[in-house]
Amino acid sequence: IVEGPLDKTRINVLKQEPLLVTILRAGLPYFQGFINVFDRADAAFVGAYRDEFAHELTVRTEYITTPALTGREVILVDPMLA
Repeated sequence: IVEGPLDKTRINVLKQEPLLVTILRAGLPYFQGFINVFDRADAAFVGAYRDEFAHELTVRTEYITTPALTGREVILVDPMLA
C-alpha cells in the first residue's frame, strides 16, 4: 500500500527487475530513462527497420540480442508504441 497526499492505494510490485527491450535507435532516449529507474534490469536490443520498397508493410530485423525471456516481465521501450 502506498500513501499519497489524497489517499492510499494498492500497487503491484515486480518480484524481480524487468527485462527492458528497446528498438535501435529511436527507442534509445526512452530506454535511458527506464534504465535510470530500473537500474539493475537486464537489457535487450532489436535492430529493425521498415522496408521502404516493399509493396506491403514489411519489417526487416537484422539484429537481436537478449538474455533468456522465460518467466520474465518484459517492458518494450519504444516511442512508436504510443
